[in-house]
Amino acid sequence: MYASSVVLPISKMSEKTQHIMLLNPLTSIIEAFKYIFLGSGSFEIYYLAYSFGFMIVLVLISIIVFTKVEKSFMDTV
Repeated sequence: MYASSVVLPISKMSEKTQHIMLLNPLTSIIEAFKYIFLGSGSFEIYYLAYSFGFMIVLVLISIIVFTKVEKSFMDTV
């Protein structure tokens, strides 16, 4: 929660801190929801594209790992 912009809005942070916070993929999604529902916050399509790309890479890695351990998965759990 503290590594994203839930508690403190990103507009109140310094420029360097904003760039670090925007590395978190959830920050741009939270800021977009704040912009939609509250009218405040920031909405940048580039940061949302970064979040979407991060999600796609994570899903692909998860699929690869699952297919490798699928046969022995039930024995481990």
